[in-house]
Amino acid sequence: METTCSASKKRLVFLLFFFAVGVMAFGAGRREDPVETARSLIARNQLNEAILVLENVIRNDPERIREAENLLRTIRRIRGEYNLLFEELIEHIINNPDDLERTLEIIAEMEALDEFPNPRVRRQIDEARVTAQLAYDRTVLTGILETARESLAAGRHAEAVRTYLTGFSLQRREFEERGYGEIFQNAVESARAEIVAQATDFASRADDVVLTARRLATDIREGELERADAGFAALMEDIVALDEARSAVVAAHAVLVRQRSQVGLQFPDSPVDWHLVFLNTLTTGRQDIEAREGIVSIIDTAWDTVATELSDTIATRLAEKTQEYERFIEQAEWSRVTAETESIVQLNKLAQRALLLAERRVDVPEMTITEIRELELTDAATVAFARYDVGAESARVFADLSAIVVQTDEAESLETEDLEDLRIRRRVFESLHDELDILFAGWTDSANLYRDFVSDAIQTEDATRISSVIEFTTTRLGDEFIRARDGEIRAVVRAIEIEAERIEGTVDPIAERITDIDTLLEGVDESDDPESVVVFRYPDRALEEYEELRVEAVEVRDAHRAIVETYAEEKPYVLGDDRFAEVLSVVDSQFERVSEALARIDDGIARAESAIDEAVALIAEGRELVMQARSAIAAAQLNPAETAWSNARDRFFEALELREDPNTRSETDALIRDVGLELQDLRNRLVVQEVRELVTEARALYGRDDYYSAREYLLTARELWAQTNPTDPNSEVESLLRLVSAAIAFADERDVTETHPLFPIVGNYLSLARSDFERGRNLYNSNNVAEGDILLRRALENLRAVRDIQANNWTAKLLELQITRLREPDNFGEIFQARYEEAVSRRSDDAVAALTDLQALREIQPGYRDIEALIVELEIELGLRPDPITQARIAESNRLLNQARGIADTTDRNALTVAASLLEQALEANPENTAARNLLDTVRVTLGGRATVALSSADEQQYRRAEAQFIEGNIAQAFVIVERLFLDENNRAYPPLIDLRRRISTRLGI
Repeated sequence: METTCSASKKRLVFLLFFFAVGVMAFGAGRREDPVETARSLIARNQLNEAILVLENVIRNDPERIREAENLLRTIRRIRGEYNLLFEELIEHIINNPDDLERTLEIIAEMEALDEFPNPRVRRQIDEARVTAQLAYDRTVLTGILETARESLAAGRHAEAVRTYLTGFSLQRREFEERGYGEIFQNAVESARAEIVAQATDFASRADDVVLTARRLATDIREGELERADAGFAALMEDIVALDEARSAVVAAHAVLVRQRSQVGLQFPDSPVDWHLVFLNTLTTGRQDIEAREGIVSIIDTAWDTVATELSDTIATRLAEKTQEYERFIEQAEWSRVTAETESIVQLNKLAQRALLLAERRVDVPEMTITEIRELELTDAATVAFARYDVGAESARVFADLSAIVVQTDEAESLETEDLEDLRIRRRVFESLHDELDILFAGWTDSANLYRDFVSDAIQTEDATRISSVIEFTTTRLGDEFIRARDGEIRAVVRAIEIEAERIEGTVDPIAERITDIDTLLEGVDESDDPESVVVFRYPDRALEEYEELRVEAVEVRDAHRAIVETYAEEKPYVLGDDRFAEVLSVVDSQFERVSEALARIDDGIARAESAIDEAVALIAEGRELVMQARSAIAAAQLNPAETAWSNARDRFFEALELREDPNTRSETDALIRDVGLELQDLRNRLVVQEVRELVTEARALYGRDDYYSAREYLLTARELWAQTNPTDPNSEVESLLRLVSAAIAFADERDVTETHPLFPIVGNYLSLARSDFERGRNLYNSNNVAEGDILLRRALENLRAVRDIQANNWTAKLLELQITRLREPDNFGEIFQARYEEAVSRRSDDAVAALTDLQALREIQPGYRDIEALIVELEIELGLRPDPITQARIAESNRLLNQARGIADTTDRNALTVAASLLEQALEANPENTAARNLLDTVRVTLGGRATVALSSADEQQYRRAEAQFIEGNIAQAFVIVERLFLDENNRAYPPLIDLRRRISTRLGI
């Protein structure tokens, strides 16, 4: 529109300039008329014709020249005013191009001054006026459209229509001046008048229609449905009139469209008639605008406003009432359901009428759901209609259902525990669910019909609501049907329960008794200490109690069987009901539980008998193994004796685990202990002998500086000794082991073996240093001192690296001395003496370093001063060699030996213990005292082992439990049990318990 206006304005400027040329050339005509004719023409503003006449007067009638000049002067004055208006017009267009209204005023003034210019000028003025008028009218039209849109947005429909009607005169003058035929022009005039009449009529009633709709909406919101029904009928009368007005406007508009299409036939060079264009726009709006425009759209909008407001109001009210209605149903407030049913039906019917109104169906009578298809509504509208129909039908169903529910509630309230009353109650429920069956069948047919509207339709909210109502109603009907049938079933179920309760209390006691008796077989904790568990089993008592309980269980089983057989022939729907099945399953399960209890009793009897038989057999087998162990002991066959004795212990333990018998327990504990002592005497003799051999070999290895092998022998001897003397270490083994350990520790300080973690690093440094030393020494011997010294200095650097890692490395220290002697032969004596004195001074601070330095110095100069004596002293101080055996020590050793001999020839255990202590002291003073060594071995054999040979069977049970806990990773529990066993002094000497305690302590880090 703006582009068109701009083009029109440019064209107008061009025409006006062109027109100016015509004005300036107005005097080109020829003189034809006399003075009076000219004066008359001037009066009629026909100036061009007057000029032509006056020219002839001047040319042909000199006597009238003055008159002619006066008239010409008048014309020039008028022309002057005309030119001034022209100049004003030019200036106005340049400075105010958008003020088309003033432009048209100036043109009108110019036409008033010269109404009949020459044809060429006339055409130019007409074109300028038409162009300016069109641009102006377009602007006016735009304003009308915008104003009407604002009115429409504010809901002022009548005002919007009246605004559109103000534009019906736009370009009308141009239309009438164009020269159409009478038929053409009359058709347009008639159509225009029809539109104006209908639009005016609509404007007069539009606000009343909206007001009527709002009053109707208010009635609906306030629940005045009867008044709303009457109001809807009144509204429809207005809507019918509205529909007729719209149809008339549309028909008249069609005439305008047809006439507009014929303009080009009459005016091929100018096929557009802007008056018709504007009428079309004002009637139906612009085609390129999405927003509603035009009188037809206003009527449609008013219609839609009424329909939408009613639909929304009804939908809101219906949603509220439906929600309330469904809540009454959910809360079983059936009296309120009955009271509200008619409202729900009416609201759904009103919703259907509002829907048809929105679909422009104003003459449709009340229709059924099947008839609605004939209207050929949109799928969405059809589904919406079905939604409201199903809502009304559902409400009618619930009205019928409420009466049945009340009767069902009354029947349910008649609780009874009498079997005959329960039978009467059952018959009442049968009648109710027959009524529900009929109601449910009718609803099912309706629901299937409604589902047809949803199955192929777009899944809108209405379609979802139809499905929801169908599901809700079907579910509630089904629930009540089930409830009525359940009432019957519950009567049957309760009858079964009453009969079953009479014997119900007999099953659990039987099961509890079985559990109690099972405990006698599985184990009874008879410990006084809550922290310990001592389990005993009593199969003899269990067998006796099982047999008594079996008689009682058989009687209970037969009673349950009678109930099951009585109700086995019930109706199919009773038999198929879960609750009936459940109560029967309870009876069945009780029957099964009694049967299972009988099976458990029989199994318990079998297990008790089996435990008794197995325990008897194990005791017999254990006694046989004891006899085998004693035979092996007599033959000094240690391994067979230990195997038989251990197996006998296991048999006795297993037998007592199966069958507790205090007499048997006391007897077997004593038997195991006695044989264990006999076995320990044999084992002790062999241990003393073998330990002696291991100590002798270890001492020899120590003398050969094979410390690691000596330690292995001594550790084996220690472990072997602990088998019979777990709490009394062997003094010889421990003394020699201290010497060996000290020697190993010293060796680790000064040497790096191949197994040492630092060997790869230290060995590499030493290898490099030794290689550089050998090569450097060869160069020295070849008088190539400079190059040799480079290698020797590098060797010293590698040796210092070794010393940084292992400060007392003997090889490094020795090699350093050799390098120093090679590099400084003249000063080496002084250096050697300084090193010697330094080592002596470090004796009290770092004896290991001092000893290593002295041994390296001795390697360079063996007989230097008192170096050998110092080395011996340091080795004794460091425990690397025993104190020298002096005559005083030999004498002391012999004195202790003689004292021991005086008391060793006895069987008194205390005296023998003292003798053993004296002999150990004698060997400490003189390890080479062979007589003391032999007598000590004899005394040790006589004393026997000091280990506890066996735990009591009760403690053995605890020990094995602790061992199992340890294996399973329950270290803390195992620790508690072991520490409790250690409270018994006798148990502290039991080697397996000591070993388990050590392993537990290791795992716990204590």
